[in-house]
Amino acid sequence: MAVSEPAIEKPASPTEAEAFVAIQKDIWDSQKDMALAFLGALICLALRAVLKFRH
Repeated sequence: MAVSEPAIEKPASPTEAEAFVAIQKDIWDSQKDMALAFLGALICLALRAVLKFRH
């Protein structure tokens, strides 16, 4: 759902956008999703670096 939030927010009025985000009952949901994606990318980079230097 995180990908659709910015797409909904742009054309919608502020109250409609707020209502859409309120469905999830968490206004920080998008930020949490992005933080977890960033953390996953960092973990992947770290594992790749470790495995590359091992061989």
